[in-house]
Amino acid sequence: MSTQFQFTTDTSTLCVFDLAALRHRFEEDADWWVHPPSVQLSELNASNAAFIDLGADGSYSGTLEEEVIPSPSLVLVLSCPSGSVFVGAAEETTAEGMEPDCSRGGLLLSIQPGTYQLSLARQGARALRMSLSLSQARSGNGFTSPLRLAESAA
Repeated sequence: MSTQFQFTTDTSTLCVFDLAALRHRFEEDADWWVHPPSVQLSELNASNAAFIDLGADGSYSGTLEEEVIPSPSLVLVLSCPSGSVFVGAAEETTAEGMEPDCSRGGLLLSIQPGTYQLSLARQGARALRMSLSLSQARSGNGFTSPLRLAESAA
C-alpha cells in the first residue's frame, strides 16, 4: 500500500522530520535552516531532519511506499523518537513557536518510533517517490554538503 500526497514550496525544498527531533528549534527564527548551510547539514548529519533541494519552487506530488523503493537517488538515516513525522514543504519546519500543520500540503504521519531509512527518487519534474523503513542502522549521516534531488527523465 502507498500513500499519495501533494505540497507546494516557495523555497524549492522538501523537508522530512520527526516533530520531537526538531523540538529544540521551536523558538528559532523561521529561516533558521536556510543560512548558514552548515546548520541544515548539522541537523541532517544528526539524523534529525532531511532538507532536500528540489531545484524549483512550485507544487509537487509524492508517493510514500511501505516497501523500500528500488534504485533511490538519495538514502539517509532519520531518527523518529516520537513517531510523529512531517513530510512536506520546508517552510513548515518547526520554528517561531509553531510546528507543521500541513497548510502547504504534505503529510503528518504516525509511525512506530525508531530509526528509519529514508529513500527518495524523482519521477519527472514534479513527482517524488519515497519510502520510510525501520532500520538497524545507528543514527547519523555523513553528508558533506546539502542534499539535492536531481530531476529524472522518467
